[in-house]
Amino acid sequence: MMPLGALVSGVVAGALLVYFFTFTQNKLNWDDVLGVLPSHSICGTCGGIAAGIFRSNSLRGLGVVSLASQLLETSVGEIVAIISGYLVYVLIR
Repeated sequence: MMPLGALVSGVVAGALLVYFFTFTQNKLNWDDVLGVLPSHSICGTCGGIAAGIFRSNSLRGLGVVSLASQLLETSVGEIVAIISGYLVYVLIR
């Protein structure tokens, strides 16, 4: 990813982090003091998709990954995280 793409994805992820952190704290009343859900789930998804967008040849990236592969890999990662998190929750409960 070129520096401009990294800057854009960082600004977008930072704005999403602030919005979703305040949303989970104030609207949903979740006790997520460290902001784990917004930072890792929301911003991680945003970064995974941004890597597919900004690494394309048309945006002067290296072109080693495609947007389709990043969408697939990000979706699989989210599904695995949701299932494993739910299983841990059930086992602890």
